[in-house]
Amino acid sequence: MSDLFWDMSYQTFRLTGGPMGVTGWYTAPGTRNSYGGNNAQGNDQNAGGLVADAVALAESNGYDFGPYDTDNNGFVD
Repeated sequence: MSDLFWDMSYQTFRLTGGPMGVTGWYTAPGTRNSYGGNNAQGNDQNAGGLVADAVALAESNGYDFGPYDTDNNGFVD
């Protein structure tokens, strides 16, 4: 996948695993339409919900987001 992003961006974007690396696959509890169904303006209705669900799943499976909190305020920076 890293090579795909590298090639498609004309070598301007490198996708890496970060300090914690890449973890397993997770299945979101919602449906595709519940996250990406369009509203009247054509925008995804709940993309943020997908991110929140993915973070919650990763965290519940032991993923440590600590290395991404560089200012130690308890939030990913």
